[in-house]
Amino acid sequence: MGIEDIPIIAIYIFLLYLPTLYLSWRLLRLDTLSKAIAYSLIAVVAVSTFFFPGIISLVSYPCLAILLSLPLSRAITSTRLVVLVGFILSSLVGGIVVVLFWPLELVIHFNMLGTLLADEIHDLVVAKLGEPHSPYASLTIPLVFRYPFVEIIGSLTAWVLVGIILVLVVPLRIFNKLLGREHST
Repeated sequence: MGIEDIPIIAIYIFLLYLPTLYLSWRLLRLDTLSKAIAYSLIAVVAVSTFFFPGIISLVSYPCLAILLSLPLSRAITSTRLVVLVGFILSSLVGGIVVVLFWPLELVIHFNMLGTLLADEIHDLVVAKLGEPHSPYASLTIPLVFRYPFVEIIGSLTAWVLVGIILVLVVPLRIFNKLLGREHST
């Protein structure tokens, strides 16, 4: 690790750790269930710091989505739509950061779910649209499906699907608490 790794580490801390810790701080001010969720988020931060750095991205993108939803919550009346827009924005941020710092090995930890899905999308497109037996198989597919651009598609697909699942599964009152709303749809 050298001086050239400082920008990615700074972005890693700013976009992964800080949103998770800030949301944990917001949850600590609420009821008992929220405090339990906050302590769980803090535990994930500790585990990812010392043992497995990639696990933080699985928690931080939903946290970042909620935090990006906060400014939108006054303009958009539907809580579900606000949360989905937050997931779209957080997945775009994650995909763009991976594109900017690609091919560093550290980027897989930054957006683990999006990067793994992007690899599968790339391989599928090479197999279906490209020439898989060519030594330059990646050059036989459209530009948007080549590395590093496919990372944005993978990030969007993965995290928007997670957002849709969370919006359908998590009770609306929890999102309303996180967004500081009393009641909404």
